[in-house]
Amino acid sequence: MEYESLTGPEKVAIVILSMSQDMVRNFLSQLSDEEVQKALAAVSRLDEIPPRVQDMVLKEFEESLGRRDFAIAGGRKQALAIVENALEPERAPSILEHLGRDEMRIDWTLRAYQPQFIADRIGNEHPQTIALILAQIPADRGAKVIAALPGRSSRMWCCASPASRRWPTR
Repeated sequence: MEYESLTGPEKVAIVILSMSQDMVRNFLSQLSDEEVQKALAAVSRLDEIPPRVQDMVLKEFEESLGRRDFAIAGGRKQALAIVENALEPERAPSILEHLGRDEMRIDWTLRAYQPQFIADRIGNEHPQTIALILAQIPADRGAKVIAALPGRSSRMWCCASPASRRWPTR
């Protein structure tokens, strides 16, 4: 994970993951439901955040966070725990409903699989189908899938004309 590739909601998620539950409760109470949903969806999609990236995101909070010689981790369990422990009971059901929808995203479904496995499964699909799938997963992971696609190099795929972007059949 690189700092430069983080989205706004991902940066908010890192801040949330770095706070105590009391701080999270106070922070989330100042956000709209839509902002909370976006932030917690990002929390649930994050894996381990390296300390270097956390430090860059949290520079302005450094004094209140203290020393961080450990990685923090997101995930669905963490997002659910935040909802349970930090949100007011009347807001929690709506947020949980939206987290449930987020679970159905392609990136959640493919999270457990290695890029080579994904490439092997989608390699014979139409290029537009491949593009749709790759658009739903993080860019660094999508690049690894493209590199692993059978029968074409990523350079050929990126530079080929649309008419020539047909994957060979096996």
